[in-house]
Order: sequence, then C-alpha cells, then structure tokens
Amino acid sequence: MQVPSLCFHQGRPDSRIEKILEVLFSPPDNVPCRGQQLSTPSVNSVGEALLSSPEAPDGLISPNLPHKLGLLFPQRDAELTHEPNSTILFHGESVTFTCNMKEGRHSNWYYKFHRNGHQIVSNQDMSNFLQLHLTTDLSGNYQCTGYHKDSPSFIKQSNNITLFVSALRPTPTVTADGKTILEGGTSKLTCSVKDSAGWKYDWFMHNYSEAQIKSNAVKNSLSIYSGGIYWCRGRRGNPDFFTEPSEKFYIEKSLSNRATVALQHNWTQIYRGEMISMRCEIEGGGKSEWEYEWRTTISTTPSTGCTINIRASTSYNGDFWCKGRTDPFSSTEWSHAYHLRVSYKPRPTVRADKGVIPIGGDVTLTCNIDNPTEWKYHWFRHTGNFSEIQIIGEGKSENVISISHGGIYSCQGGRGNPVYFTEESNGITIEKR
Repeated sequence: MQVPSLCFHQGRPDSRIEKILEVLFSPPDNVPCRGQQLSTPSVNSVGEALLSSPEAPDGLISPNLPHKLGLLFPQRDAELTHEPNSTILFHGESVTFTCNMKEGRHSNWYYKFHRNGHQIVSNQDMSNFLQLHLTTDLSGNYQCTGYHKDSPSFIKQSNNITLFVSALRPTPTVTADGKTILEGGTSKLTCSVKDSAGWKYDWFMHNYSEAQIKSNAVKNSLSIYSGGIYWCRGRRGNPDFFTEPSEKFYIEKSLSNRATVALQHNWTQIYRGEMISMRCEIEGGGKSEWEYEWRTTISTTPSTGCTINIRASTSYNGDFWCKGRTDPFSSTEWSHAYHLRVSYKPRPTVRADKGVIPIGGDVTLTCNIDNPTEWKYHWFRHTGNFSEIQIIGEGKSENVISISHGGIYSCQGGRGNPVYFTEESNGITIEKR
C-alpha cells in the first residue's frame, strides 16, 4: 500500500490548522509531491489533529496513518552526532555534523540542518553530513531533520546538540609524577586540555637540540627516561586544529653519585677573618667532567666551581649545599648541609706549672686554645714594659714550652695558608732565683 503524501494547494489555506501544517511541515523545496492529497483536517482538541483517511470509514482514523505520516507525528529517533565530539569548540576549528536516520540507506533521505531553530542548509544531494568552519557567532543548538525521498511527508527529527565556540585557542598543561627521574627509572608526563575532549597529542623535547618525539598520539601521557625540557600541544579534527604549545616543563635526571661539602682543613671551629676553603666532593665521580652548583642560606651566591674560598665573618653563619652535574639535565642529589658557624677571634691563655724558676731548673708553660691540635704555636718573651719582644718559639706543633730564664711570656696560635693568627695571650711573669 502506497503511503500518502501531503500536498498543499497554492491558494490560501482553507483553515487555521492547514496553515499551521503548511508552515511547520512543508517538505524541502522542489521535492515532488507524490500520492493522494489528504482531506481537510479537523481539530478535536488543543494540540491534537484528526485526519479523515480514504482508507478508513467516515469519521475514523486509519490506525496505521500516524505511523506512515511523520508529518503530523514527527519521529524523534534520528541521531545527530558531531566530530570533534566536544561541547566546547574553538574559533578557527572545523566541526562535522552527521545526521543518521537509523532506517534504510542515508541516500533515501533529504536533509535539513538547523541552528537555534533556523535552517542553515538544505541538502538536496542526499548528503547527511555538514561541515562548518567555526567562528564565535556559531555557538548554539543544532538539530537535523530528514525527509524520506519516496514519501517526503515521512519526517524524522534528531536530538539537539549544544555547542559553545570559544574565541581563545586553548593552551594545554603538562604535569608529571615528579620533577626528577631516578637513575634507571622513569617518569610519566600528562598533557591536559581543560574542559574539552577528543584531542590527540604531540610531544616535544629540548636536550641539546629541539625535537618532536611523539606525534598524533591517542594517549595523553608519555613515559620518559632522561632529563630535558618537555612540552606538548593538542590536535583534533580534519583538517587538524592545533592548540597553543604548553608551557615548558623541566625534568632532571638524578645520578646515584653522592655529593659532600667538606672543609679543606676540616677544622672544628671557624673564626672571623679566617680564610677558608669549602670543596664539593663527588663519591664515585671517576673521571667524569663534573660541573658544580652551590646553594646557601646566606645572601651571597657562592661560586660554581669545585672549591669556594671565603673570608669568614659572622654574616656567613649559615648552611651550604652542593651538587655535581654531568650535563644540563643530569645531576647528583643535593649534599647534606654543611653548617658554618663563625666565632670571634680567640685569645689563648698561658699557664705555668710554677711561678719561679728554681736554681738549675726550668718552668713548663702551656698555651691553651680550644681544639689545640688544630694550631701551631708562637712564643714571645720580654723583660720589661719597654723592652724588645723576643720570639722564642715559632710554628711549634706542641702547645708547651720549657723555659729557664725569667721574663714576661705570652703566646699566639696560627693556622692555615695564609696564616691566620689568634689574638696574643696576656703575659705571665716568671721569676728566676
């Protein structure tokens, strides 16, 4: 049985319902009208139309007619999809809509596409897709309608798709498991484009030169084994639409060698005005060409060499760390902190085992300084307030001396190169019988 098609006369509609039907449900332009003309509709109640059918008795509706005439009962089982499949798209991007009638072949239908209820294109060539190059004014609600070629009054309508077209090209972000890769380990980087989907990903790395290391990847993650500067961008659609490049992400490879800060002389206490040398020692460093980095809690930035030389002052109280580096992206861990504490210049004291030199005997003097084995000792003697000072011992390792002459004795400690001297001790008077 042939499905009847609805055709309207060119004259004025006979009734209000005919006018509504003509405006809302007219088939696409130039679609031939086939089948018998339907009889004039009558209204039974608000929102419901009854049609007299030549196939049914007077006053009755054919039970199959509503299904056959999508005109009065448009079916909502058509499906509108779009690619890229994201509700947020961007200015300059292309989107392709596909209208699927879910019945027969797509070439059996004519198609209309609408935005915000207004027709934007009518496809009489049986093409069920629509491609748009997006601008911000194309945001809105999209829907498609299909008309069967053999029965244009058989209509199907699709779901609605709401699109927002952003004026700004998106910028992805890169995150990582951590900013350091342990030697022999890996780290995972993730590229994310906020509030949108359907992207593929390009990855780039800069080590000694810039290179693209992965292209058009479906997964947004990347496992890496070496240090470097990494960044990503997203792409989607046909033709490709690219995001802005992400910010660059610095990854460092941590070497297993251990760094240590050591004083050249390993002195227990450092004094103001003293010249000291700190060096960065790399355990198992072998013959590698190392570069060095230092950091400290004091305001002065130390050298980048293996050894740093400073003249100590109380303003240098603080902590020092160092690390070794074989290339810009591979280094040891930071060393443990070396705690530098600078004290005021010390003043030794002189002690005698007795105050008077016995006849034919001697007296033992001791020069007392904290950490006595770290110093060499200098001894002085004079016989009166205005007498010439005599040096009686210079650079002695032991802090004791035996004397057999009376006088006023004092001492001083010295160490390092150039020699750093303590204050001179107070004098002690030794008499001789």
